[in-house]
Amino acid sequence: MAVSRSGSSRRREVLMWTLVLDAQCDLADADFAWRFWTDVGNWPVVDPAIDHVRVEPAFEEGAQGTTVTSDGARVDWRISEVVAFRRARIDFPVPGAALHVSWSFRPRPAGGCTMTQSMELSGERAAEYEPVVAPSMERSAPGGLHRLAAAIDEAHARAADA
Repeated sequence: MAVSRSGSSRRREVLMWTLVLDAQCDLADADFAWRFWTDVGNWPVVDPAIDHVRVEPAFEEGAQGTTVTSDGARVDWRISEVVAFRRARIDFPVPGAALHVSWSFRPRPAGGCTMTQSMELSGERAAEYEPVVAPSMERSAPGGLHRLAAAIDEAHARAADA
């Protein structure tokens, strides 16, 4: 897993912070991993801090979503890009900034797949959010991504046994 920080500028937005993580699914191929991840009903199974997730109308570009945490906090988001079975980007807007989280799913030559999660915090007020967002994501995201990979492989094994 790689972690990087950046203070560069992009399209008149200030790119304040980035984090890039990889995890391997040993059993599940990229298509299976994609189907598992885009079924937002699986998100609470992987992350105990999530109570439930809703996306309307479906997991597609332009859809709006809401995640409700176990402590009742509501997090609204929007899917800004989808290339089915390969990649997606979810934007979490806050006043003056946004956290952009991109996911990609790639087959591995020996089987299984690699999932990459990239996060970017950008916007005019990104510097105000960076002291909270960066340490929180750097602490929680690696474990979350590995829990996701394990859950996907477990679901794949169950499906293969059925």
